[in-house]
Amino acid sequence: MFEIVITEKVIQEEPAGQEWKVIGETPLTKEEVDKAFGIFDANKTNMKELYGYTPKIMKPKEVTIEILRQNVERLNLIDIICAINGIEKRLPGKRI
Repeated sequence: MFEIVITEKVIQEEPAGQEWKVIGETPLTKEEVDKAFGIFDANKTNMKELYGYTPKIMKPKEVTIEILRQNVERLNLIDIICAINGIEKRLPGKRI
């Protein structure tokens, strides 16, 4: 038994973004520095990360759509190749 599957690959725009993540940095306030005295490395800047939602954007995504699925007992590969490529099958002894 053979299974014939025809699919189509298309690019669709889908919403993306709006993820909670680091979106920037800001300096620590004097109160924050005083409160965290001794925690920060002297070689690093006294900056803190700002978190927020990333902007909502439309992002392309490849999607596979199943067009046809069929099971067959016998398969003539020559006929399938001719059909896919739009080629007329030439019969032996017949001129076109």
